[in-house]
Amino acid sequence: DSDTNTDTKIYSCLVTANISAPYATGGICGRCCNATNIGTNLDVSTGNVVKDCIVWSAAMTSNKKTAPSAGYSSGAIVGFTGLQNTMENCVRRPDMVFDMFPAAEYNVLTDNENASSASPLTRAFTDATADKFYAPYNGKAAAVGETPSAVAIRLGWSADKWDLSKDGPVLK
Repeated sequence: DSDTNTDTKIYSCLVTANISAPYATGGICGRCCNATNIGTNLDVSTGNVVKDCIVWSAAMTSNKKTAPSAGYSSGAIVGFTGLQNTMENCVRRPDMVFDMFPAAEYNVLTDNENASSASPLTRAFTDATADKFYAPYNGKAAAVGETPSAVAIRLGWSADKWDLSKDGPVLK
């Protein structure tokens, strides 16, 4: 789990490990927005890209259980991001256990459409206390029974770089 600042590009990544962190947790990236605007205006960060990534973690859990209103969110792909960053074609394991927040309604993984400055990310929750912080990106759930390699093939991962003949992609 890591943070990005501005104009970070992440393509065709695979995460299979279970993830445990205190807050701002994501399978690919915890925070993906301009660091000078975290918590103030998520609409101004536009240069980050997370595309064609797969998070196949069985579980993502918090060891702190911080409410989104405390200034943090978590998501299957990206914990929180600027609403106008590019988040495209990312896929998560369909049965991922997501246990990040004390309130059960925040632990439901919803599918997100692709997002960009032309089509900003839609927030999962817009209550007054969590509104400026809670902008996770969960991508979409893979089909039940689909393997990570099948997902990678569907996303167009390069067979020149990846061995896609097994259940999970292996970097060549």
